[in-house]
Amino acid sequence: MVLVGATSSPVLQRLSVSGYRSLRQLVLDLGPVNVIVGPNGCGKTNLYRSLMLVTAGAAGTLARTLSEEGGIPSVTWAGPRKKNERVRVEIAVDLEDFDFELALGPNPAVPGEPTHFALDPEIKEERAHLRDGRARHLVLERKDRTAFLRDSEGVRVTFPGALWSGESVLSQLAEPHRFPVLSMLRTQFLAWRFYHHFRTDLDAPLRQP
Repeated sequence: MVLVGATSSPVLQRLSVSGYRSLRQLVLDLGPVNVIVGPNGCGKTNLYRSLMLVTAGAAGTLARTLSEEGGIPSVTWAGPRKKNERVRVEIAVDLEDFDFELALGPNPAVPGEPTHFALDPEIKEERAHLRDGRARHLVLERKDRTAFLRDSEGVRVTFPGALWSGESVLSQLAEPHRFPVLSMLRTQFLAWRFYHHFRTDLDAPLRQP
C-alpha cells in the first residue's frame, strides 16, 4: 500500500487510529510518500479505510459508508477491552496547518425504547485546530450534539442549526462563508483521492512496459 501526499495540497504528517477494526491503537508519522508493507490481514487496508472515513465525514456520507461495511458494530475493535472501556473509533490527522480529531461510537440504548438504527454511528466528539507555528487555535469543538465553532471574526459561537448526530460538523456547514477556516479544512479533505483496486490481468496497464 502506498500513501501519497500531493505536493499541491498540504501533506498529511501524522495519522492516529484507535478502536477501528484490527487497529487497537496506532500512531504513524508520515512523509510525502509512504510505502506500507506487511502480510495479509495485518491491517494495511484498515489503515487506508480509516483515512477514507475522514473524507466521508467531510462529504456527509459517513453513515452510509459505515453501513456498507456492516454498521458500527462491524468496524469497532472486537478484541479484549478493559473493564468499562468505551466502545469508540477514534481517528486523528495532522496536516501542515490543521489537525482534526473524530470520535464515533454506537447509538446509546434507551431503556424500554427499541431502536431500528443500532447500526448507525453517533459522533461523540470532534475537534479541529488551526496551527500557526507551534501555536494551536481551537476552531471546532463538538461533544455529542453540541458544537462550538469560531466564525469569520474569530468569535466562539454555537453551531447555528440542528446538529445531526450521524455526520460530521464539517458536512453540515450551511453557511461556509461564516466559517471560512472550517470550510477550508473540509475542502482539503474532499480533495483527497483514493485508488485501491487495480487490474492485475495479463492486459492490465500495470503489466505493460
